[in-house]
Amino acid sequence: MFEKRLGSRSWISLFLGASLILVGPSWPAVAPAAEFVRGNADNTGDRDITDAIFILTFLFLGGTPPACEPIADVDSSGVVDVTDAVNLLSFLFLGLGTIEPLTPADLLACRGLDPRAVARGQMVYKTAVEFSSYACSSCHHPVPDSQSDILLPGYSLFDALRRPNYKGGQRANFLGAANVCRTDWMLADVWSENAQEFKDLMAYLESQSPPDPAPALVFEISPPAKTGPATGDAAKGCELFNRSCMACHGKNAVGTAIPGTDTLLDIAQPPFDPIDPIRDNPDELRKKIRLSGPIGTVYGDILIGGIMPFWSKDKISDAQVEHLVSFILATREQVRTGKPPIECP
Repeated sequence: MFEKRLGSRSWISLFLGASLILVGPSWPAVAPAAEFVRGNADNTGDRDITDAIFILTFLFLGGTPPACEPIADVDSSGVVDVTDAVNLLSFLFLGLGTIEPLTPADLLACRGLDPRAVARGQMVYKTAVEFSSYACSSCHHPVPDSQSDILLPGYSLFDALRRPNYKGGQRANFLGAANVCRTDWMLADVWSENAQEFKDLMAYLESQSPPDPAPALVFEISPPAKTGPATGDAAKGCELFNRSCMACHGKNAVGTAIPGTDTLLDIAQPPFDPIDPIRDNPDELRKKIRLSGPIGTVYGDILIGGIMPFWSKDKISDAQVEHLVSFILATREQVRTGKPPIECP
């Protein structure tokens, strides 16, 4: 009878008032949440009654402010006030209303990031440098590699800011790793820590990054496992080529124009006479796949030169190398004899 006369909101207010008296304004240390969530005002990972108490303690008793305003803005009104605590309790205990997920702009605010810097950083990630035609996106996904069907020779930048070291332990921080890419593959000037492009790229990567530490990368750069005639499946090689090599060499290996030039990074096309010492030689093709890259870099002297990135064993297996080599040799032979290049989906 008392509950009906007061109404649900008044009942919640009385209940919450009693909770505040019991809990008081002191607040325990807060562990960072795995992800920011609207309604998880104390940022402990779960939405519960303590979040409503946290909001009211902040508003009326001088308590700790939320880690960012959107997580305490339960009703998405743009303002943190008493209705947010009431709406959270209504949602939790009475099944009333909904709590909208945080927007991308909310998440940027919670991470302390400038949306303009993030947008500029995304363009840095996507834009090729003038002399090499490489961009960060040429070799690295911004999402976990497992979420894309396209294989890239570099590792995902999704958690790159959380790793303890880089380039097989040869660089201590992300700036050092980025500058290896810029000098050795992109043929660009090094960045300083205060370079605007670098800071913008960091903002973009931070906007994508998980909060937890990531392990150092473990990969193997090794000479080809086989020599002699190719023993792979050309059809499988064509399919793999169009998932891995196509970005630079074109679908079905027929070439991609280097921006600003008439040059094609073709593999299936001539020259055929005399025999091309690399593209018609299975051993040389294997070495290009496994060991291509600037000599004397952080990887030592194992690389054989050029700015094509190498493919480590965990990216492309020895069996897959054979499929690629078989496809390249087969499609070149078709073109050499006047037939069209091999095509696959």
